[in-house]
Amino acid sequence: MPAAHADFAGAIKGKKSISSLRDAADSELARAKIAASQIGDSIRANLASYGELAVDHTFLFNDLQQLILKANDDLVALIKVRIADHQKAEQVTAEATQTRIRNEELQRIEDEAKAAAVVEPVIQSAPVATSAPTRAAPVSQAAQKPTATQTTQTVAMQADVYDLDALIKAVAFGQAPISMLKVDWENLDALVTDLGAEFSMAGVRLVKVAA
Repeated sequence: MPAAHADFAGAIKGKKSISSLRDAADSELARAKIAASQIGDSIRANLASYGELAVDHTFLFNDLQQLILKANDDLVALIKVRIADHQKAEQVTAEATQTRIRNEELQRIEDEAKAAAVVEPVIQSAPVATSAPTRAAPVSQAAQKPTATQTTQTVAMQADVYDLDALIKAVAFGQAPISMLKVDWENLDALVTDLGAEFSMAGVRLVKVAA
């Protein structure tokens, strides 16, 4: 609490009698006491507001010693603004973390899908032997008729994932079995270990297990 200013020298200046000096000094003392009492009342009101509004955010008010001397309305407004700004910053950080985790998970699934999509070489069968040429009636110098050569190919088919987002949506809508996607438990548990109770991901919840 700051000291209440009292100007006793100025109060008794020009007084001619002992009684007038005493009265002037007493009046100045009374004025200083009232001023000190008003400062104390203001501090108590500010502390009450601070305790009510900032009980969970005391770390935001390391300058409380200076703030506590403000007018109560100004202090209340400042407390609310600081807490609102802090909560907004926390929300932005949480959303950025969730987005990063989701992108990393999608990238991991895409990388695994690309690694598994190994295209087998096309197997081409041997050509079919041509049929024997036919001959006309036995005459000298009979013309030989050519027969066209036929060739067949056997092609092996294999799936190629070119749009991972579409595949994920197909699983979500029941158009493809969920076994198409595989959960990477090791990375998921690592994220839970890193983030703790702040971990949040769609379709995943935290459960307690024995240590």
